[in-house]
Amino acid sequence: MLTELVEAYASTEQLLSRVETDEGEKLSLTPPYQAKWATTTDSAYRAILYYNKVEGGADPISCSMIATAVILPLDSFPKGVRQDPVRFESAWISKTGRYLNASINLMTGIADSKDKHHLLAIVDDSISSNADGTRTQWLRLYHHQGGIPEYYSQRTYFSIPLHNVKADSVYLSVNTYNGVVTRKMKIK
Repeated sequence: MLTELVEAYASTEQLLSRVETDEGEKLSLTPPYQAKWATTTDSAYRAILYYNKVEGGADPISCSMIATAVILPLDSFPKGVRQDPVRFESAWISKTGRYLNASINLMTGIADSKDKHHLLAIVDDSISSNADGTRTQWLRLYHHQGGIPEYYSQRTYFSIPLHNVKADSVYLSVNTYNGVVTRKMKIK
């Protein structure tokens, strides 16, 4: 069994027929995978796919949608940038260079109201020019615990599309329970 972050394509409502992996490999799903969350025909979704490789494609076992976080300018946060702590696992750039992916653990529990939820976003702090002529975009994870109790941890994956990044590398800063973690990753 293999596990990949993918762009999953819905050929019809709730039916995924093919994927493109972060390695750039295009696979047909045989049989097509029924995903209730894929509600729009002819659309691409960011997902994590568990599958067995078969001749001509992939035999899907499970496929779950993951969040896509758009980079927002600092002035999008007039009340300030919340950085409630998370447990950081890893961050990496996809081989295609299309996404910055991250795995974190959110502390969670059963909230006393359906209105309470975690809020995640990516803050664009700045772009700096380096001595070698390259540019670095400084990003920060916005996290608002949102009144959710912190009883146990839940792994969460998210992807940041990089098509609008005008830099050669990114610094991703994440506040954790053990202090701030920063990762520098080359894009090009």
